[in-house]
Parts: sequence; structure tokens; C-alpha cells
Amino acid sequence: MNDQLNVKPSVTGSSTHEADDSGTAIDKQAVTKYLLANPNFLIDNPELLVEIQVQLQANGVVSLTQIQAAQSREKIKQLKSQLEEMVINARQNEVIYTTYADLNLDLARSSSLDDLNNSLTQHLVTGLQLESAQIVLLNSNGDSEHQLSEIQHRSIFDKKLAREPFYFGRIGKIEKEALFPNSKAESVALILLNGPQDPNNKQAKATTLGLLAIASSDPLHFQPDMDTVLVDYLRKNLNVHISRLL
Repeated sequence: MNDQLNVKPSVTGSSTHEADDSGTAIDKQAVTKYLLANPNFLIDNPELLVEIQVQLQANGVVSLTQIQAAQSREKIKQLKSQLEEMVINARQNEVIYTTYADLNLDLARSSSLDDLNNSLTQHLVTGLQLESAQIVLLNSNGDSEHQLSEIQHRSIFDKKLAREPFYFGRIGKIEKEALFPNSKAESVALILLNGPQDPNNKQAKATTLGLLAIASSDPLHFQPDMDTVLVDYLRKNLNVHISRLL
């Protein structure tokens, strides 16, 4: 309750104690406690909503009814803004879901590694306006552009992808030179790709095939707390199709 609130109109005193008509001091905390304990007080005495006036620095003297109306308008404005944001997010999510669905269908039709990369470019780069999307395979003699040095290999696979098959966020100069030499990679998604696991040895680690490297020019596009449902499904699909085509 505002320090300047009183049952008499236009009272602007700032003391924490006020006196009623009988001269008895009233503590503002006692008033607050009473109103909280008796929520129907203002409902039973609606005239007070108009009679009680508050001195606001911006708007001058206003009644509690006016304050309540202003707060309601602000709340409605906030809810409208939240609703508009939810609608925008829903539309974006629909586009992303549809794009990933179409991409996975195209991957199934691929007959070469080039087909896989072309599908990634078509749907992720062209469709979602990303900067780059490409499969980087290890021990690929034909992929001289992405041959990794020992330092680059350690930085990517032993650090970024050591614990989880995904890395989202920013990368340093070493990784950029290895994976995105000609792209503006302000934030990236690195997705580990593995070969099939030996069904007779559940303890054996799956062979690392390489990774899917996706870049965005937006520094905030890929963030560590991103949901991985769609990219994990994409990762599993790529694992199957790359193993099939190698």
C-alpha cells in the first residue's frame, strides 16, 4: 500500500504513521495486514475506491479505481503481446517441423553422399535461411577441404562432442577454419555421426563417422539449451543413410 494513501482525499504525507479522527496513530503495516486478512473490505465499501485518492508523481491525484483500470489495461497489453509472440513461435515451429520432415524424406531417397549434402543444403540453408549445412566425414580422402589436423580433431571431437552427440553455441577460430572456412558461422550446431554398433558387443563404442556441421549468421540462433528432438531424429537418419552409402 502506498505511503501516501489515506481515507481523506489528496493526502500526500510520507510518514509511516497517520492519525485517524480520534487522534490514534495508525501503522501502515497494520492497515496492510487488515486488508489482506479482510479481502472483501473494499467490496463491502465500494465508495472508498473513489474517495481514496493517491498522489502519483506522473499523473497527479487519482483514485484507486483509476489505478486499477490502468493496471488492467497494462495487463491486457502484456497478455496480448504474449499471445502474439506465441502465435509467431507456433508458425516458426510449424515451418521447422515441416522442413525437417521433408528433409528426412529426401534423405531416404538419396543414392550418394552428394545427394545427402544437397538435401541438407536445400532444406536447411535455403529453407531455414541458415548459413551452411554439410556432412564432414573422417578419413575421407576425397574431402581435402575438410581434412582435420590433430588439434582441430581434438578441439571438436574430444572437447565439444566428448559427452553428448550435440554441441550448440559459439566456436573458436580453430573450429571455424576446419568446418566453415567460407561461411559466417556466428553460432553453430555440431552433430556427431556414428556407424552401426556391433549387435554382439553392446559394450563396444560405435565407430565415429564424422559430424553434421550447421552454421548460422545469427549469434543467438544455436544455444546450449536448445531442444534436440528434431536434430536427434535427423542424426539417427543420417547415421543409417551414410552407413548405407559408404
